[in-house]
Amino acid sequence: YFFRRHYENNTKFFGIKLGTYDFRDDNEDGEVLRNVIEIHTHPEFSQPHLFSHDISLLRLSQPVSYTKHIQPICISRKKRELSLEKTGIVTGWGTTSEGGPVSDKLRQVTVPFLSRKECEREYNGEIDDSMTCAGRRGVDSCQVI
Repeated sequence: YFFRRHYENNTKFFGIKLGTYDFRDDNEDGEVLRNVIEIHTHPEFSQPHLFSHDISLLRLSQPVSYTKHIQPICISRKKRELSLEKTGIVTGWGTTSEGGPVSDKLRQVTVPFLSRKECEREYNGEIDDSMTCAGRRGVDSCQVI
C-alpha cells in the first residue's frame, strides 16, 4: 500500500509509471511516466481497520491517453453485493508466496468472491463494509501466483 495519509502534502517524491509490464525495465514499449502533483486519500482511510477505505486518487502532471497498455478501471458508485458464483481478477507486482519477493513482471490471478462469513474466517476479522472480499489464503491481492 504505497500511499499513506502522511504523504498527501509531500508529492515531490512521487512519480508514476503507467502501461508497464516489467517495472524494472525503464524503456518499455507503451510506458508513460508522470509526476504526481496531488494525492487525495479517502477521508476515512484506516478507520476502523488498518486497510479500511484503502483508495486514493492521484492528480498527475499531465493527462494520460488510453492505449492498449493503459486502460481505466470501473468503480461502482453504489455499494453492491457481489455474486458469490462469480470471480474477480487481481493484477499487480505482489509476492508470489507469503513473505516471498515481489514479482518484476505484472501478474494476474482469478479470485473467488467470498461471503462475509467466509471472509471473517479467512482474514481474522480485519474486514469491514468498505472492502470487497475475494481470494483465499495465498491467492489474493497480496500474493499473485
